[in-house]
Amino acid sequence: MAAETMFWKGGTDGKWKLKTNWETVTGAEPADYPGEAENGDSVVFDKRSAVSITEFGAALSFTLANFTVEDGYTGSPGTIDVPINLKQSAVNTSLVYNGRGAQAWILGSFTTVTVNGTGSGVDALHLNAGATAVYTNLYVRSGVVVLDDSNYGVSSNGAATIIVTQPASGSAPTLTVKAPITTTIEVRGGRVYWNKGTVTKMDNHGGIFTGEQSTIARTLTDANLWGGVTDLRTGVAGAITVTNPIAYKSDIAQLRYDADVTVALST
Repeated sequence: MAAETMFWKGGTDGKWKLKTNWETVTGAEPADYPGEAENGDSVVFDKRSAVSITEFGAALSFTLANFTVEDGYTGSPGTIDVPINLKQSAVNTSLVYNGRGAQAWILGSFTTVTVNGTGSGVDALHLNAGATAVYTNLYVRSGVVVLDDSNYGVSSNGAATIIVTQPASGSAPTLTVKAPITTTIEVRGGRVYWNKGTVTKMDNHGGIFTGEQSTIARTLTDANLWGGVTDLRTGVAGAITVTNPIAYKSDIAQLRYDADVTVALST
């Protein structure tokens, strides 16, 4: 069968791997559930259902194309007990998240992840790219997002590029980074909690980038400060290593660090 776009209904049991819980664009029952028989299926969670995923099981055998959670969906697409478990040895194409459920837990890598909004709780959206790939691009525009290091025995590489922006209206985003690898973080608004891992480059244009929540040893290779607040305080000497001099690009940028730490600066 050809790949299809399927809309979540959920039925009365919330099982992903039950084709009667899905419908096609025409409203028909699909031939298979998403990810069962071929690569390239797309899934949409929208206002037609508020049913949460309550049963998933083993990882899917095939990759997805587009995974979309719309603003009207108020259920949980994956929970702490029942995460969505995508194929771990390959990369899915795109995740666009704007759900308003209490929590979401999604395991599996995407080329591009765009978060336009989430629920307000601390577990609103947990992302785990898996150990064989990274998110090529992670855009956080609003909501509460955690980039995990591991869930359910699945370790995560993290993301290549993260861009956190300030929305035109509504609350600013919060991103907590626990994954071990992040090549570039660009902070244009909101707050980024850097709790773990190596960051090759961090550009702060006007948000908050802080390592204060964790005492785990971390390395920041390059930092360019145009604005915002960059807070490298941990209370533990040597917890954060800054490899190269931090570049001040503007006198409105703020840098904070522990009193017993020496930080080299450049312009």
